[in-house]
Amino acid sequence: MTIASLSLVANEHATDIIDYDLKADFDNITGLLKVNLNMKVGKLTDNKIDFIFTHHAKIEAIYLQVGKSKKNVAFHTFSSDSISLTLPDNTDLSEQTTIVFDYSIPVDSVSGSKSCVYTLTRPEKWYPLLYNELSTHIITVSVPENYSALSTGDMIKKVEKNKRKVLSWSDKYNYTCPLFIFKTDSLKGIKKISANKNIDFYFYSCDTLIQNNYTKIVCGSFQYFYNLFDKDYPYNTYSFIEIPDYPAGSALGSLQMFGTTPVSDFTTYGMLYCLKPAAHEVAHEWWGVGHIHYKDKTNDGGLQFLRESMNEYLTFMFIEHYWGSDSLAKCLKIADSYYKTYVNDSNERNLFEIPQQYSSWEEAVVIYYKGPLIVHELRKMLGDENWVGFIKRFYFDFRNKYATIDDFYKTLSVFDTDGHIVKTLDNYLKTKGFKQIEQKQYNRTPGNVR
Repeated sequence: MTIASLSLVANEHATDIIDYDLKADFDNITGLLKVNLNMKVGKLTDNKIDFIFTHHAKIEAIYLQVGKSKKNVAFHTFSSDSISLTLPDNTDLSEQTTIVFDYSIPVDSVSGSKSCVYTLTRPEKWYPLLYNELSTHIITVSVPENYSALSTGDMIKKVEKNKRKVLSWSDKYNYTCPLFIFKTDSLKGIKKISANKNIDFYFYSCDTLIQNNYTKIVCGSFQYFYNLFDKDYPYNTYSFIEIPDYPAGSALGSLQMFGTTPVSDFTTYGMLYCLKPAAHEVAHEWWGVGHIHYKDKTNDGGLQFLRESMNEYLTFMFIEHYWGSDSLAKCLKIADSYYKTYVNDSNERNLFEIPQQYSSWEEAVVIYYKGPLIVHELRKMLGDENWVGFIKRFYFDFRNKYATIDDFYKTLSVFDTDGHIVKTLDNYLKTKGFKQIEQKQYNRTPGNVR
């Protein structure tokens, strides 16, 4: 298990994280986040537990909470980011156990001192994260009165006392727990409503044209995917925060962060080029971090297609809905052009084999450009009615779970009576090149639409 990338592994020192309560106090003078973490664990097999912990953390104490008393827990570090702790000998391993950590971790100004937007230097490695199932968590952050903070989940508390703000979020649906801290006057807040949900924007850019277009595309895509997946969304709020100097966009579960550079490219490259990535991250609320999860750092084949290629094509579907069929055709034409321009037999890697962290531009082109072309062929083979039925069935079967490409094939087989479509897709993923299927080859046998 880890307390950084907190993934549970099947080894002799494995355990389960049941839930955790994380309290953090931000000191804007030292730039340190002081953390107190109460973690409930179960299924202990012995007194020893191994963690991977961010090496940026300065651990001050670890102890066992037993009623109102505390027992110190011995621990030692090894390698650059690992820690091993040993519970007291008389610990009752059959009961749920609360382990308490006190540590400090520096935050990083990702945009320099002028904008004062802070995130953690390694934001994926400061909070408990469980890869095999989801853990309920509450995060409470205290900041100076002229600062604010943003995290994922639903805000359950916001109070001001003694020149400090205290904000709390609760989440039980996804494993991300990012934290952004910023001066209240450094970002412009804009509130919107979409699908009867609050959509909160935090903009660093002052250009109202950019702000207006991003609010429209985020709200429009949120409404589209909310309707597509039968109005299934567990949170009250979805947030969009612009992070200066961040080079791209990322979906974090009820929260999207987007960089100033992609935002400002709107005036240079045009609406479709710049707004599509924002809609892509919104789609991940349903097809990715928000609901369906895919195990990182594994060798499972086809995960990039399942997570990113499929999600990019869902974005194409939104564009088709928002701007019309000509815009879908343009997306497919651009994808085909990028694939033919940058990828050839000598540098192409089969989409099925590209790992979670792709390492080259050519691999990215295969994922984000060839991948959606394959998905479009899949849609044509199924026919629109079965296509929508298929993606909704897969979503509802695997929401809040982990999915593999085999799960995807299994669901697809419900709509593919003779196995031809599954076989064709598998061939696309495991071979180089791309060729559209002739119309006469399409199999549109009706399946069981959910």
